[in-house]
Amino acid sequence: MKKLILILLAFSLVALGADEKKEVFQMEEVVVETSKTKVKVKNNPVKVKVIDSKKIEKKGATDVLEIFESSLGIRVDNQCSICNTSGVKLSGVPSRYTLLLIDGFPIYSSLGQIYGWMNINASNIERIEIIKGSQSVLYGTDPIGGVINIITKKPHGDPHAQVSLEMGQNNYQLLTGSTSYAKNGLGITLTGTHSKHDSLDRDNDGISEYTGYVRKTLNAAVTYKLNDKLDFLTSFSVAQEQRQGGGLGSFINVLSDKDKRAFAESILTQRFEANGKVNYKLETDRFQITTLPVYQQKIRVAANIVVFNNNTFNTYAHAALQQNQKISITYMDSVANKPAYAFLQILDKVQLIKALNADYNQAVNTYLQNAKNNEIVTGVSAYFSTVDLSNISRADEVYLINDKPKKYNLELVKDGRSFAVIDMANGVPFAYTTGSFCWKKEQGLIKIANVTAKNEHCAKDTYRNVSRLNKRINYFKY
Repeated sequence: MKKLILILLAFSLVALGADEKKEVFQMEEVVVETSKTKVKVKNNPVKVKVIDSKKIEKKGATDVLEIFESSLGIRVDNQCSICNTSGVKLSGVPSRYTLLLIDGFPIYSSLGQIYGWMNINASNIERIEIIKGSQSVLYGTDPIGGVINIITKKPHGDPHAQVSLEMGQNNYQLLTGSTSYAKNGLGITLTGTHSKHDSLDRDNDGISEYTGYVRKTLNAAVTYKLNDKLDFLTSFSVAQEQRQGGGLGSFINVLSDKDKRAFAESILTQRFEANGKVNYKLETDRFQITTLPVYQQKIRVAANIVVFNNNTFNTYAHAALQQNQKISITYMDSVANKPAYAFLQILDKVQLIKALNADYNQAVNTYLQNAKNNEIVTGVSAYFSTVDLSNISRADEVYLINDKPKKYNLELVKDGRSFAVIDMANGVPFAYTTGSFCWKKEQGLIKIANVTAKNEHCAKDTYRNVSRLNKRINYFKY
């Protein structure tokens, strides 16, 4: 495990997981995944609407679209009066701007989403997670309306199977069967449906008001948990549907009647999907904050305002979620006026090294000598409020100050006068650079000689490892 000495930012304690207790998610808690990080709903800064299996059962829904009926802010939109295909609108935005995910896998294109809805039977849904509006920026700039992530049921417990049959008017039939098996880390789920409904012509004019269909679906998922950190998911789905709407009758009858021909539509769909996913749990304690040095003198910092690009914004959004911070900005490639962040980097290494070697940091220095693989934060990318970023851009000089224990601020100077102080804890760090120590022997004492990039070599007679330095000491010289 690498250990990290925090020099630049006190709020990196959150970003790097310092001395953080690992949180265990209990089964009774609702944990969402749409934010790309498993987090409890109550701790999630992004507003996520969750529809769980209990709510689905109470509604008596048979498919996904029935689940969304009467849901606030969600509208099932009939996109074709003849073929009766539907989409889902979030917050009034057209359905083509809604991104559909099934177990985290995106279903691209508006046509793909139409048949993505029909592939999932309500009985196979564990929960549905919905992010509306600009909070869906983690998935790019396309889902302006929002993101809907359908989480299917995973195999658990003893092998079991179930079959259900529903019947109704107009030759409505729905036959559903499912089976599940889980043992020794291997899980298999298989779900199949067969459904049909006759076309409905209430006014007997030969043109249907409701499209008839015959639909068959088969969904399979295989999961394998190798260990506590690594698991695999492979899923397959096959769908076949034939629907006919508008003009009713035989094919020749519809073609020979100009009124029916103008409104007739027959669709044959055959769709196959295959997805795979590997989940690897990263070490949250790869870096550990070991000590916070004292700075009695302010240290000069280079500060640059940088415009977000798609990659840096996604990194920021992910970090904000991990730190339970609200994502207060949005990013769109097509918009010229993009948000920005601050990149801060230690500029005065001489003053930094002098402070680390000072008597008041003797405990810090001694610890670093005896510990291995220590690194020092030399730069950080962080988002601050618009006011703070504006003040940073105005400053001629920026200094890191440590006027209170374990409290770090930025002092902004213009025309030789301090005009603002920014609390570092107000920022959201999302990327950082580190350096390594070079050690030397000076008047019988071991001290820090330099701080360099990890890929740089130490200068002559200075060493990365204190133990190597001790081996080369000639004690008869003193």
